[in-house]
Amino acid sequence: MCLLFLRMIALACIILALTQPESRIERSDYNVEGIDIILAQDISGSMMSEDFKPNRIEAAKQVAMDFIDGRANDRIGLVVFSAESFLQCPLTIDHGQAKESFK
Repeated sequence: MCLLFLRMIALACIILALTQPESRIERSDYNVEGIDIILAQDISGSMMSEDFKPNRIEAAKQVAMDFIDGRANDRIGLVVFSAESFLQCPLTIDHGQAKESFK
């Protein structure tokens, strides 16, 4: 019984491999000229100073959002730092995702 079951599974796998299944997800290629930009954001405690309204970090976020909105064909990424730095958002053409990484 077990041997018959294993043979049927093997046969099903062979048949599936021979049919060469393909993904139905369509891929669109496009060529645009743009540049790669990595923004650096300071997230240390000094950015909470309220010499800008509401504070420095919120003011910097707003400037970055406006900057991203003006860069239609560029790939944008984000590095944040305080005592250490790390990649918050890799280079992407998805500006919505880049802006979301500032939150």
